[in-house]
Amino acid sequence: MTEVKKIAGGQIKDLTGQVFGRLTVVEQAGMTKHRLSTWLCKCLCGNKKIVIGGNLKTGTTTSCGCYSKEQIATRSITHGMSDTPEFYSWQDILKRCKGSTEKSKANYLDRGISVHPDFSESFEKFHSEIGVRPRDGQVWSVGRIDNNGDYTYGNIRWETNEQQSRNKTKRVDNKTGVTGVTLTDKCFVASCYSLDGSKITRSFSLRKYGRDKAFDLATSCREDMIRKLNEQGAGYSVTHGTDK
Repeated sequence: MTEVKKIAGGQIKDLTGQVFGRLTVVEQAGMTKHRLSTWLCKCLCGNKKIVIGGNLKTGTTTSCGCYSKEQIATRSITHGMSDTPEFYSWQDILKRCKGSTEKSKANYLDRGISVHPDFSESFEKFHSEIGVRPRDGQVWSVGRIDNNGDYTYGNIRWETNEQQSRNKTKRVDNKTGVTGVTLTDKCFVASCYSLDGSKITRSFSLRKYGRDKAFDLATSCREDMIRKLNEQGAGYSVTHGTDK
C-alpha cells in the first residue's frame, strides 16, 4: 500500500522507491509555487533530476533527458530534418518544459506545462501534428491554443509574434493585476495590439475619475477592445492574461 505523507500542510502519496521509466524516486524535493509536489529522482544513466509528481505518474517524464538525446541522435539521421526550423522548434519546446533556464522554469516547469510523450519521444509525430512551418518571411514559433494546456494533440499550432502576444499569461511584474492595464503618475492606461500589429491605447485620468473609477474604466475598455478584435479574428486566447 502506498504510504501517504503529510508535507507542507497537505497530504500526498509517497513515491519514494517507485520506478517510472528510467527514473527511480529518491525522495520528496518540495513543492512548486503552484502547489505541485516535486521529487528527486535518479536516472539509470546516473544523473539526478527533480521532477513534478504528476509528470512521473502520467509518463510525461521518464528519464533525466538522456532518452530524448538518444532518440534525437538516432532520428536526426533517419528523418532527414535535423537542420530544419521544425526540428529546432521541437528541440526548443522540449528544453522549455524541462526548465532549462530560470525563465522557462517559471513559465513552464513550475506551471506543470509538459510535452505529450508521443511528441517528446518522436519528432515525426510532432511534425505530423503541427505540419510545416510557414515560409512567408514572418517570425513563427510553436504556440498552444490553450495557454494553460500542454503541448499535446489538438493544442499546438504555428503562431506569429502577434498571435503569441495574444496568448500569454499575466506578466509577473504586472502591478495592476490586469493584463494590458498599466498605471502612471497621472492615469490608468488600457492597451492591446490591433490586427496589423500596431498598439492601441486609451488613458483614464486619476484626477478626473479618481483612482478606483479610472481603474474600472481602463479594465472595461481593455475587455471591450479584446472582444471587438476577436470579432475581427484577432484570436486573443480565453486564457490570455490569467495567473496560471
